Amino acid sequence: MSSGSELAGDAALDAAEYALGLTDGPARRAFEQRLPGDVILQAELAGWDEDLAPLAAAITEVVPPQRVEKEIQLKLFGGPQPDQGFWGRAVAWQWLSAGIAVVCAALVLALFRGSQAPPVTLAPVKYVGVLAADARPLQYLIYLEPAENQLRLQRVRGVPGSGRDLQLWLIEGSSDPISLGLLPSTETVTLPLPAAVAQNAADAVFTLSEEPRGGSPTGLISGPIVAASGVYPF
Repeated sequence: MSSGSELAGDAALDAAEYALGLTDGPARRAFEQRLPGDVILQAELAGWDEDLAPLAAAITEVVPPQRVEKEIQLKLFGGPQPDQGFWGRAVAWQWLSAGIAVVCAALVLALFRGSQAPPVTLAPVKYVGVLAADARPLQYLIYLEPAENQLRLQRVRGVPGSGRDLQLWLIEGSSDPISLGLLPSTETVTLPLPAAVAQNAADAVFTLSEEPRGGSPTGLISGPIVAASGVYPF
């Protein structure tokens, strides 16, 4: 049986290859089929998309001059190669592009994942979960960072209902629910957590209820529960 750390490592690698465009065909389809039901994979892919977005925005497409192919052939093979026709040249360029992609992937991995960090430095543990409604298409990803005393939510599916507010709660064991606040209509929200709450949140249950405008009038859950989820380390 694979350990949790091994599964998380596999998810990180699979998400990196997918985000960098290094998977295709059956492997890409298999990844996309796993994605909806794998919260760790969703979190890893979201992290890669966020990290790579500034790079993609800064790149301007440039069409290489025709002389580039001849110069590459000269450096690689010592002189111009016989004309292999369209498909022959296409295969050669595919191999060259694959090599460049692997090099770029290695550089990006080192840059964004801190591959050169000292092995004694341990990153703060983070947690992820999914709040998925049963009765309607509404889904939030939960990112818990106890060391930062904050909770981030990202709405990845559906929209909040009109006329009522969604209120987030934290339930620890048999204790009364602790209100973490109302969720705005925006796709992402960051909620500050008291230090004592943040340190115990990983063992609690996050619950989303539908309340009257302005939140629960009782200070406890008064409306129907829309979704509930624990969180898991990644």
